[in-house]
Amino acid sequence: MSSAGRPPHEVAAAEPPERLAAALVRNLAESTGGKAVHAVPTERSHVVVESWPAGLSGVADAVGEEPVGSTGGSLFLIAPTKWDDAARSLLRDTAAWLGVAVQLSRLHVDHSAADLRAQRLSAELSNARARLAQVRDLERHRLVRAITETTLRDLDEVRTSLRAADEGRGLAGAENALEELIDDFRSVVRGVFPSMLPDRGPRAALEELAATLPRPVTFAGDLGRRAGWQLESGFYHAVSAVLNLMADHPVTVTFSRDDALRARIEAPAEVDLRLSQDVERLAVLGGEMEAVVDGTTVVAVRLPERVEPVTPAVDPAELERSAIYRKVRDLVRRGQDGSPEWDAIAEQLTAPPPAANAPVIAARRAMVAMRDLVGKLPADHELRWAVEQVAADAHEFAELDLLDELESGRVLRGVSGAAARLLGADGIDPRSRLGLPADATDEDVLVAARAAVSGWRAHAEHPVVGRRDRAACEVLVRTAEGLLVPS
Repeated sequence: MSSAGRPPHEVAAAEPPERLAAALVRNLAESTGGKAVHAVPTERSHVVVESWPAGLSGVADAVGEEPVGSTGGSLFLIAPTKWDDAARSLLRDTAAWLGVAVQLSRLHVDHSAADLRAQRLSAELSNARARLAQVRDLERHRLVRAITETTLRDLDEVRTSLRAADEGRGLAGAENALEELIDDFRSVVRGVFPSMLPDRGPRAALEELAATLPRPVTFAGDLGRRAGWQLESGFYHAVSAVLNLMADHPVTVTFSRDDALRARIEAPAEVDLRLSQDVERLAVLGGEMEAVVDGTTVVAVRLPERVEPVTPAVDPAELERSAIYRKVRDLVRRGQDGSPEWDAIAEQLTAPPPAANAPVIAARRAMVAMRDLVGKLPADHELRWAVEQVAADAHEFAELDLLDELESGRVLRGVSGAAARLLGADGIDPRSRLGLPADATDEDVLVAARAAVSGWRAHAEHPVVGRRDRAACEVLVRTAEGLLVPS
């Protein structure tokens, strides 16, 4: 080990977590008098995560390689001045500590995402409890009203019939009134607790209800396996409320099941739907009810089985490797002050789409949302300037915009394939961008990058090229220039 280097454990003790990976790679390079690269493999080549000297584009001619923990990446040593047992031992130790650094970075990202999710769920829980209390109150009033109206109306008819019986008109009228009273109470009880629901599920309970309605109800589809009581009860009450409102028309109910219990209720006429209370009750359970009345009436009921935790589609370590992602993440953190809008952006930033340039896509989405929020800040607020500065300087965003234009066929017709490849459509590592094989040397990368710069400049200067194509060529030239980094 040279006098310039330190044991990896001393580097880990001295450096903060966010700079540890870069410090370990640099220490290895300086200790061995060579070049050090932490890279992860792709289908065609390697993507460099950290390197010293900075800007290395590949791992060609590496004399040593050690896996970095369970990340799928490796630590490479290139052209050391001395390659002996001490250098090999240092490479192994550095790779082990680098694995720890990467794991720390992942845990930090996971913790931030979990914390934001916990805050959001806590707020949702508070809102749901308040709405549930309101729904319970509304339901209590509804039941009291139903029982009271039934009792007053039917008992009055019973009293009238009994007076008639006392006057010698017979008991037939009183018996009929009592039977109606009992039937009405049964309907109220069935609406609160249908007897078939616990044993046979919501479809059987709804079929039982449909048998009491004046017009036919046709059922189709299937709800699959049984769900929990709260879900089945909530689903039953939502659909039964719609059926009762459509009782004067023939109705078709179609069931289905994916990640939720679903029902589509159709009537061949326009129906006056009074479902606000039922919509609110279903929303408390995480469901939704949508109605369309246009000549016919269609109501869709959906009640998800459960709220699943969000599984990251992209490795958090990959997010940390993107400089523009880190810049945007830092801006979001500066803007967070407990406001739900900023927290929502922060949570979305930790869950980008599964794509080769996922960190850049996530960063651009966050920038769009942030620009709307900072517009509400005072004109001299430092965050407004910082957001505009990052948006203006980020070449990665210009690349994404140009990719969108290429896909739509608006620019560079005839050469859009080569342009898209250079922008990272086939992979974001230099060899994929330049159409080189995976075993191409760094010198091959430099030669191809120079050719790309010259080729796109020449294309822009052609007399038949329009303004939009020239602007696209400028973006491509800058991308190719970014690959002109000597290794």
